[in-house]
Amino acid sequence: MKYIMQSEETKIPIRILKTERKLEKKSRIFSVLKSPQLKILACILVIALNWAGFSAVLGTAASFSDTETSIGNLFEVGTLDFNLESPSDFLPACLGEGEPAERTISLKNFGNPFKYMVSSAGFSSELCDWLILEANINGGDPEYLGKLKDFSVGLFEFSDPEDWVFKLTIPLDLPSELQGKTCNFKFVFDGSQTKNDLPFGEGFTDSEEIASSVTAAMCRDAETRTIGYWKTHPEIYEVLLTPPIMLGDEQIVSIADVEKVFADYELSMRNKLRGQLLAMKFNIEAFDIGKYVPEGDSRTLDEIVEEADDLLKDPDATSADLEKMKDLLDTLNNLHEISICPVTCTKNTAADILETEKEIEDLFMGGGSTQENNSGASDKDKNSNFSGNLKKNIIEEEIGITTDTPELAYNASRSARKKVNIVVPGLNILKKKWVKVRMNGKNIPILKVRKRGNDTILQLNLKYKKWAVGKYDLTLSYKNREKQNAKGKNGKVRQKNVWSWKNTIAKELFSII
Repeated sequence: MKYIMQSEETKIPIRILKTERKLEKKSRIFSVLKSPQLKILACILVIALNWAGFSAVLGTAASFSDTETSIGNLFEVGTLDFNLESPSDFLPACLGEGEPAERTISLKNFGNPFKYMVSSAGFSSELCDWLILEANINGGDPEYLGKLKDFSVGLFEFSDPEDWVFKLTIPLDLPSELQGKTCNFKFVFDGSQTKNDLPFGEGFTDSEEIASSVTAAMCRDAETRTIGYWKTHPEIYEVLLTPPIMLGDEQIVSIADVEKVFADYELSMRNKLRGQLLAMKFNIEAFDIGKYVPEGDSRTLDEIVEEADDLLKDPDATSADLEKMKDLLDTLNNLHEISICPVTCTKNTAADILETEKEIEDLFMGGGSTQENNSGASDKDKNSNFSGNLKKNIIEEEIGITTDTPELAYNASRSARKKVNIVVPGLNILKKKWVKVRMNGKNIPILKVRKRGNDTILQLNLKYKKWAVGKYDLTLSYKNREKQNAKGKNGKVRQKNVWSWKNTIAKELFSII
């Protein structure tokens, strides 16, 4: 109630209804606010609003947890990126005794300066345990010399160019069971930034790998026997006839079958191939040599006899093809001690060696014949890239050949065999089929050919059973390519490659004492 004062001091009561409604409304609002349900809802709303704010702050902090350092108020983006380049894997891919294989790996930098370490990893076989590694950077003394599996060197600071030369060798005491085994592995280059002098592995890093592979190529000697031997030893080959031996489509199951094959040898070229093939299959079964490759060939003995079987199955096979295969098997059977190598380490073919031996004998013994081709030149001239008659291209040449084994003791046993090296100065021979060595009227097998500076080293398998006491000359015949001036059809003089056989004799090079 409010009162309005009048002048006569008369008081008149007035009720203000609107004001009372507002007060009544406020009273109702406050009564609602006092309810427990609304209080709980309000608390939840307050907590939710504050939690969203905290989450935003925390999220911002996580996004910027990485920091960069700016020195001298300068900021620059850093990168570390290098790669490895190599023209080839280890060459030669097949390691012989005392022959190093070499590989060059170059580092190329595409980022900021870096320091790095080099190591080896990922070894595939026991052969890797035996390999000796020499590692050298940009010449000078080697940075490492020791076992391949222990290789880990560094730190090095990169300076362009950076060329690593790696050399692998096989020790002389390599176990025979590792011959033919392959070692697959990788070189690992781990790099780290040099900027700001951070510890290695912190800051920007890069790691590059390059795979490598080498094979132990040391050959071994195995036995073979001739047709003459197998003719007279049925008690040995009888057990080899189970399961039956196949000659083309023909089954050989008994001693009588074998005797008939050998008895019919001279009837035809096909029968001669049957006889030599049967002898080789006996050799393969008796001496377990089928999975190996005759030194200088690219095929295993199993693959060679499979080709011979295919020829016998082919009724249209030419006499020339039959004879070529017969001659190859005859040569292998008559070696008595055949040098066999791992299948992964073969280069030239036995057929090439046989062809070369015939070629040389034609040159120096005066035998052999050639067939004319359509151009009027002989096949021999065409295939050998010779111009004119080969005999006219024989050149006598004096070369001072030396050996590491000038004396051998007289020996009448089968063990009279020695691997000897001869050094041919100033001669560049790349393939065994390009050279022939004769002593005491016999061809001497060449095991290896390798270069040493300007000289060629030939490793010979010298068999000297019952050689008489005395001095022996060595005759070396080799194929040589020279440039000669020749006039073309237009009358201009140009140089062309001309092949010739050269012949030299080393007087009294070896002595039997």
